[in-house]
Amino acid sequence: METDERVKLVEEAILLMKNLLLRHEERLDHFDESLRKSREDFDFKMNALIDAQIKNEESTIRLEEASRSQLRRIEKLET
Repeated sequence: METDERVKLVEEAILLMKNLLLRHEERLDHFDESLRKSREDFDFKMNALIDAQIKNEESTIRLEEASRSQLRRIEKLET
């Protein structure tokens, strides 16, 4: 193989590696963006779940208080 052919093969290999690296970086950028969006979605859903749990606990406390109040009224009626 002539020197010119070898140089051409090396140049082609370098271009191929450059293109592979660029595509790899593009895929990583896309992956990073997807990961960021997934994290934002997870955070939104987790916050919504926490808010719902807090409201549920508040409602449960109100129901317990109302139930106790009703029991006291019933006990007064029975005595």
